[in-house]
Amino acid sequence: MDRYWIVYKVENEYQLLSRNNFFQADRLQCQIAQLYGGTPLGIYDAVARIFEWEPVRRYFNNKLDRDEQTQQDQRIIEQIHLLWADSQLNAEVNLSVNSR
Repeated sequence: MDRYWIVYKVENEYQLLSRNNFFQADRLQCQIAQLYGGTPLGIYDAVARIFEWEPVRRYFNNKLDRDEQTQQDQRIIEQIHLLWADSQLNAEVNLSVNSR
C-alpha cells in the first residue's frame, strides 16, 4: 500500500490516486486537472493519518473557525476511508474473478 493518497473530484465524485512518497504525490496533485480533468483537494498521509489540503483550499479552510475546520477535515478523511475500503473490496472481487 502506498503511503500518500491524492484526493480529487471529477464531476462531483471523489477519486483517489496513491504514491509512495510525498514529492511524487505533490507533483501529481499539481497535474490532476491536466491529466484527469479533476479538481485536486489535497494529500492524505495514510501512515500519519493526516490530511493536507491543497494550497488554495488550505487558504480558505484556514479562514474558518476551528470547529468548522475540524468538521471539514473529518468529512474529507471519512470520504477517503470510504473510497479506500471500496477500492480494496473491488480489488478483492477482481482478484477472485481473475483466479477462476
